[in-house]
Amino acid sequence: MKTGVIVGVLATVCSATAHAEERFAHVAIEGVVVALSKVDGTKWDGGGKVSADLLGRFSAAAAKFGIETAQPEIALAGVVGLLGSASLSFAEKPDTKGSAQLFVDGVRVGKPIAMRVAEETFTPQWPGVLEWSRVPIDRDVRIRVVLVDQDTIVDDPIGTAIITSADLRKALAYGKVFPVAVADQTSNQVVAIKVSAMLEGAAATPSPELDVDELVRFTHRFANAIVDNQDDCDSMTTALNSVIDANAALIARVNALRAAGGKLPLRAQEAVATRGDGIREGIRRCSSSDTVRSAIKRLSAIH
Repeated sequence: MKTGVIVGVLATVCSATAHAEERFAHVAIEGVVVALSKVDGTKWDGGGKVSADLLGRFSAAAAKFGIETAQPEIALAGVVGLLGSASLSFAEKPDTKGSAQLFVDGVRVGKPIAMRVAEETFTPQWPGVLEWSRVPIDRDVRIRVVLVDQDTIVDDPIGTAIITSADLRKALAYGKVFPVAVADQTSNQVVAIKVSAMLEGAAATPSPELDVDELVRFTHRFANAIVDNQDDCDSMTTALNSVIDANAALIARVNALRAAGGKLPLRAQEAVATRGDGIREGIRRCSSSDTVRSAIKRLSAIH
């Protein structure tokens, strides 16, 4: 764990220096394209195998989509068209449900969003359900999507895939719904997850008021939790979590101010600068502690 990174996290909460202006986006999962069969060629429901000819044509279309970069939606249309014709020949299409969870910088944001079952379709959609606002698209953003085929007795797993911030930035640049190829993550049981991303402006709500004295006190208490416990990483973790819990409302106001593009007072920046050396040394001594790392990550996750 690099000490400069940790000091930077504290500075993110307690100052407005040395940070490029963040971009925020409204992000949505617009739909999923499920494969023609399970990985072994078995139909999703009812048993039996999909014909070798149909599987061959599907695999060829899916492979073409997997390597297309300029116009992926056109290549995906070939897959969807084949699925549409296949659905006329047998009714054993999946009943898809699942969940999606947003993570930012490795920290879970909110609760998983449940997808209600979409019956008998290779191309399930959940309009208006899988959406997130104010997503910091230039940071480490990941959306974990878990899909299952609902059955009477035991649900069959379809696949789990991760949508990354790189995927979302591609969708933003693409300017329309962008299909992310995920066959490699799902044992070829999911062809694509379709996403969209649109930049959002500054938050429309007024910037929250901050008590400068309270902010400076928090900075020193946070620094003390590190410096006073630098020889005992477990104690440092406990102290950090205690300071964060006691100041959660303040941290949320600071994060809201930053998200709205607001500036924080010079005195807060000076407090960080004054305590910087002690913070670096304390963190260096606990550089291998996952619990200390997790405690500090909480700073940017409180809203």
